[in-house]
Amino acid sequence: MQGDSKNWSLRPAEYLANADINFKLKSRVLGVDTNKKQVMLNNSMPVSYDKLLIATGSAVIKPQIEGVNAPNVHFVRTNHD
Repeated sequence: MQGDSKNWSLRPAEYLANADINFKLKSRVLGVDTNKKQVMLNNSMPVSYDKLLIATGSAVIKPQIEGVNAPNVHFVRTNHD
């Protein structure tokens, strides 16, 4: 995708803020600590979460991690998913 990353979101920034969603574009995840419920990013301090969505791009990629086939794990490719 090209262009201004502000236009990539399906929802405006105000909607995300009001819904208490911490939306990170152009961030590389270095690790996820599921016990502490924290994500370590390459450009900031650890980010705590209650629920976590990792969007890896336009193609669905099933990471080779424990729990990936659990019934509460879903993969989303488009807004229709």
